[in-house]
Amino acid sequence: MRKFLDPKNDIVFKCLFATPARRHLLIALLTAVLKPRSPIREATVLNPEIPKELPRDRSVVLDIRVSLDDGRQVDVEMQIQVRRGTSERFLYYWAKLYGGQLEPAEPYEDLKACVSVLFLGERLLPGERFHSTFRVSEVHDRHDLTDRLELHTIELSKLAHAEPTDELTVWGRFFCAKSDEEQESLTMTLPEIRQATAALKELSEDEKLRQAALDRELNDATYRFEMGHARREGRAEGRAEGRAEGRAEGRAEGLRMAIESMAELLGFTLTTEHRQKMGAMSPEDLQQLAGDIRRERKWPLGA
Repeated sequence: MRKFLDPKNDIVFKCLFATPARRHLLIALLTAVLKPRSPIREATVLNPEIPKELPRDRSVVLDIRVSLDDGRQVDVEMQIQVRRGTSERFLYYWAKLYGGQLEPAEPYEDLKACVSVLFLGERLLPGERFHSTFRVSEVHDRHDLTDRLELHTIELSKLAHAEPTDELTVWGRFFCAKSDEEQESLTMTLPEIRQATAALKELSEDEKLRQAALDRELNDATYRFEMGHARREGRAEGRAEGRAEGRAEGRAEGLRMAIESMAELLGFTLTTEHRQKMGAMSPEDLQQLAGDIRRERKWPLGA
């Protein structure tokens, strides 16, 4: 099992960047994304709290809302999975941030620029651009209508195609490290990465945070595979309605994949015997096994 928590986990991401003691890391990350003309000297996190129900509630979005010293507000979010409606939700959250600035009867010119930054673990856009920036521009002449809207997407799965000397790419590698050794090796790249790695190591020793992060990952793993199975099952039903046996096997396959993912997260090694036992289980028994693992953090099928 890895010593370091995954900084792509949204709970870990917020703990890493939203506390006052690590505000310099947030400023360094935002500087790498926004590339401002003048340095960011101050960043105030407006929502540092983490809801207690978050780990088990996939509907809760864990973002970091920041006020910069130049008046801009920035919303930063880490999202491992790209789900249906991601682009629309991204714009909606920006609109809520922008529209929430004014009290009734206040002039529109008092509205400050709002920026949304979305780190993604999966692909959202075509092409191989790692960091995309969106503004409101005239489609022919490309003149900006306003400087109040700016959206950034950072697609971590496209990291291999990014410029290796770019500081944002280094941050991307920090988020995507696949082993503790790779995480440690990045400390030689930038002082802020060395400090972020030290902070991540400290957070990883907090047992409550480890449990909360694991809860989040286990629920996401179950959701991902069950949704993937539901899509496969829906296609199968459309092609051959009434094939109940095939649908049951498809559901069992999706649940076995979810269990294997949970076992990996918990540091269990699945033997051939484990896989054979799961292969003989009904979908209902597999569903029960997945629930037991998620609740008990134990492997119920023996050594």
